[in-house]
Amino acid sequence: MNKKFSPVVKQIINQSGQEARRLGHDYIGTEHLLLGIIAERDSLPVRVLDALLVDVHELKKRLEGSIPKYSTYPPAENLYVGEFQVTTQVQRVLKVTFLEAKLMKSEEIYPEHLMLSLLKHPDAYATKLLNEYDVDYETFKKELEYVRSEQDLTPPNLFSQASSEGSGEYEDEDERNYRSSQQKGQPKSRTPVLD
Repeated sequence: MNKKFSPVVKQIINQSGQEARRLGHDYIGTEHLLLGIIAERDSLPVRVLDALLVDVHELKKRLEGSIPKYSTYPPAENLYVGEFQVTTQVQRVLKVTFLEAKLMKSEEIYPEHLMLSLLKHPDAYATKLLNEYDVDYETFKKELEYVRSEQDLTPPNLFSQASSEGSGEYEDEDERNYRSSQQKGQPKSRTPVLD
């Protein structure tokens, strides 16, 4: 099932297991999934929640304080994350992520697909809690599209990219050309582009 999960989604699912362990739970429910999603502060779903004016820190505290010690949902058969069995609800959420990715014409499943899938399950406690913040499937999806379009309009910072990559192929060629012109003793041209 997880072949199409992006590395970030795999990390979120593992984080869900760590959240369950930290809270002393013996299962992974949708609440743990949501904790895993919001643990990744730079993720697209968290940026969307921020844009929707959701206080993610408060959301986390409310989640942690309200997750039942034992699941009220039956465990999914033979589906584990580490030593934790996931609930049937989480199993359904994970299956729907494939459809969400397909709807968004994505080959891989990303955190935003996981969040949309979670929001498609109105009976999930995590979804009910998000609804209290006026976040539902449609609202999240519209804001996601807006945040993505804003992200696409942001011009890349070419200077930071060049400095982080070190000396690249073009820099080496330019440097070689500069050195060869300096060594030959030729005067600098006023129109180097035309030369």
